Amino acid sequence: MNEVDLILEQIRIEREHVGEVLAAGRAAARELDRASDAYWNFSAGCLSYLKFAEARVRARVAGHGKRLHEVQRRPGSSAESSHSMSGTLAELEELESHLSRQSPPEDYLGFNIDRLTSYSDKLMLYMRLSATLDALAAGVYAVADWRAVAQIDADGMLEERRRYDALMSHPLIRSPEPT
Repeated sequence: MNEVDLILEQIRIEREHVGEVLAAGRAAARELDRASDAYWNFSAGCLSYLKFAEARVRARVAGHGKRLHEVQRRPGSSAESSHSMSGTLAELEELESHLSRQSPPEDYLGFNIDRLTSYSDKLMLYMRLSATLDALAAGVYAVADWRAVAQIDADGMLEERRRYDALMSHPLIRSPEPT
């Protein structure tokens, strides 16, 4: 596995983790007694993880926007890929403008199924946009481009895993039934 494969695998894992946390948060917001300390502790952990994940994916989306503009201007960039990038970058700027006006719940007291659903819709848009940009970049990025955009380092990976593991080991998370 080369370095780009490792970077893309880490991004894939983080996307998967976000999906699992969103599912767990939705289940908790629907099913649990909101008066319990366990619910509020879980909600705080869930929101903390999601804000962390959003910051990482937003940084990647912004990095893609900047890097793809640079790649587009490089000598030897084909007209077809340049046109494709221009369309994607215009969509990126429009979506970024729209999404930047929305914010996550400020604290876990506002954590309920409606707010989580609204926030998860926004976060999933960023995740899909990031995935689209990753696919577009796959054919044009060099290793240095991926390093700059992904912003993945050992400390960030460990922090993501620490937050994810703490949340997913919470007693409110149901273990899957053995098959």
